[in-house]
Amino acid sequence: MNNNVNMRQLALILLVIIPGGKYLTLPSMLAKQIGTDGWIVISAMLLVDLVCLTFVCWAINLNDRYSLKDILYMTLGKFVTKIIFAVFALFLLARMVTLLTSTYQVFSASFAINTNWLGFYIPVFAVVVFVLSRGFNALARVNEVLFTLIVICVICMLVYPATNADWHELMPIMTSAGKMFETMTNYSFWFTDYIFVYFLLADVKKQNNVLPVTLVCFVVGSAFAIFMNMVFGALYGNTAQYYNPAMSKVSQFAVLASISGRLDWLFLSVWMMSIFIKLCVLMFSAYRSICYLLEIIRPTVNWWVVAFIGAVGMSPLFLPVEQWLENALRVLKYPFAAVQYVLPLLMPLLVTVAHRKTVRGGISHEHT
Repeated sequence: MNNNVNMRQLALILLVIIPGGKYLTLPSMLAKQIGTDGWIVISAMLLVDLVCLTFVCWAINLNDRYSLKDILYMTLGKFVTKIIFAVFALFLLARMVTLLTSTYQVFSASFAINTNWLGFYIPVFAVVVFVLSRGFNALARVNEVLFTLIVICVICMLVYPATNADWHELMPIMTSAGKMFETMTNYSFWFTDYIFVYFLLADVKKQNNVLPVTLVCFVVGSAFAIFMNMVFGALYGNTAQYYNPAMSKVSQFAVLASISGRLDWLFLSVWMMSIFIKLCVLMFSAYRSICYLLEIIRPTVNWWVVAFIGAVGMSPLFLPVEQWLENALRVLKYPFAAVQYVLPLLMPLLVTVAHRKTVRGGISHEHT
């Protein structure tokens, strides 16, 4: 697999996938918890993500082609490293399944496509596996080709609804200030989209002045996510909690701007490419975390690991995964927070310590 990428490619992926996951079920869930202040929660969480991403970029700049596994092994030890990768695997698989179920709802709500889970999941999984077999570099190149179209379609879906929104619905602001921090911690699971960068530490090509480009792309993607949630709240007000998925409900207002036909379907179809890109990113990261956990070192795809990930993706066919996840997150949000928010702040220090150990002891490292 060719996984060699540069930070500019990763920055463009961030720009595309950050709005994607924030346009589905999250807005209505936040509306249920905190009313029209959901966009404030999203803004605050994305600001925290921006700080964490800055530390991760700092670590990349300090790193000399070490993988995440190498760095953690040399600094935290084998036992702690395996625990971290187990948490990573659980987090990424849960994110993958959640995104799949939300995407399934978009197809049912927007395109009136009634199919069972197998009919939806098998083609999607086949595409994701094909991309995985080609390597992350192929995904990065596809994203470079599509990101302009995706951004244009997002703008087209938001501009007309924004002109018809009642922005007074967002007032007064911070009516539930006491619940703000609690809501942020309870819904942190849906953030930290930069987490895939961890699994490309050994593959990122060195470049100069990449931090500004990365942060600008992150800010632009975050701005799209925040603005869409503001439009959603302004359109539906206190009833927003009953409308799901959010992008399907917002894009319907673009129908009024069409002379004929359903242009919103065209825009939504192109925008859905960002969701499939995000699914590929999550599966790639889950695949690598499991390989690191099981110490699988091989240049080709391990199909047993892929089969396991595929079986996890089938779980909504048999189990009420959304209800189970909602209950499990009451406990899992704490170990998840360790890899989402504590680890990135420590990464520059861990990279520095790992390299000093290498210089002093002549330790060699392998890339997986």
